[in-house]
Amino acid sequence: MNHKVHHIVGLVAVQGTLLHFDQPVMSNETVIAIMGGYYLSMAPDLDDDDSFLARHQPFRMVAKILGKLSFIKHRGFTHSLLALILLYLFFTKIIPVSDVVLYSFMIAFASHLLLDMFNSDGILLLYPFKFRMKLLPSMFAIKSDKSFAQDFIYVIFSGIFYFVAFHYLVHILQPIPWFGSYLYDFWFNIVIPYLPKIMREFIL
Repeated sequence: MNHKVHHIVGLVAVQGTLLHFDQPVMSNETVIAIMGGYYLSMAPDLDDDDSFLARHQPFRMVAKILGKLSFIKHRGFTHSLLALILLYLFFTKIIPVSDVVLYSFMIAFASHLLLDMFNSDGILLLYPFKFRMKLLPSMFAIKSDKSFAQDFIYVIFSGIFYFVAFHYLVHILQPIPWFGSYLYDFWFNIVIPYLPKIMREFIL
C-alpha cells in the first residue's frame, strides 16, 4: 500500500478508538493520539529507506540504523506481531501513556500490518518464522504501487475521516452563540438520525 492509504486508514482507526473511549475533542490525549497514530501508521515501513517516512528527518536516521541491521528486511520484523508487542511494552513500561493513547498507537500500527497482508508478497507476521502471511491469492492481491484498489480504499476512508472530523468540529463550535447551537442542532437532529444504524453507532 502507498503511504496515503496507510495514513488515512491509520487516522480513521485512531478516530474509532477516540470515539470508543468517548474521548473529549479538546484534550491533550486526543492530539497525542492523532499525531502519534499518523506517524505510527507508517512506522513499519522504516525497514525501507526509500519509504515516505524514511525520507524525512528524524525518521531518516532511524531507517538508516535499521538498514544496517542484517536481520531487518522489508515487511519482516517491523511488520510482525513481535514488533507490535515491543511497541506495547515501550508505551507501557518505558514511556507510559494513557489507555486511549496506547490503544490509538497500537491500532494505527496494526492497521499497517493488516493492509500489507492484502499485498501479493504478504508479511512476516510471525517473525522470526519465515512464513509470509497474506489475505488474498496473488491474482487478487493489491499491488504495492498505484492501483484502482488503493485509490478506492483511499477515497472511502477519506470520506469517513472527514465525516468524523466534521463531527468533532461541531462539538468544538457548539459554544459559539447562535451559529454553534444552530450547527449542533442541524447535525444531531437532521443529519445523524438519517444515517444507517451502523454509522450512528460508530459516531455516537
